[in-house]
Amino acid sequence: MSVIHALERCTPVERRHIETILHDRAFNGVTHADILTILNRYASLEFASHEAARYAESARNALGIFPDSEIKRALLWAPDFVVAREK
Repeated sequence: MSVIHALERCTPVERRHIETILHDRAFNGVTHADILTILNRYASLEFASHEAARYAESARNALGIFPDSEIKRALLWAPDFVVAREK
């Protein structure tokens, strides 16, 4: 999600850097730091984090119709675990 966000905002040169990584599936000629710089420039990581939190909240809300149980509590915990794990 963060890469798509950056691609929608970046310069043509930055786009080529990102496309190189996506095409090669490796950091050949473009460094990890180069890509992080692009993602940070457009606040793409923060955007992705915000969207993940929004989806997690939506998932928790969808579970509200079910009666309380051990399984429901585990499912309510899972979105927060996934969002926190990604940071």
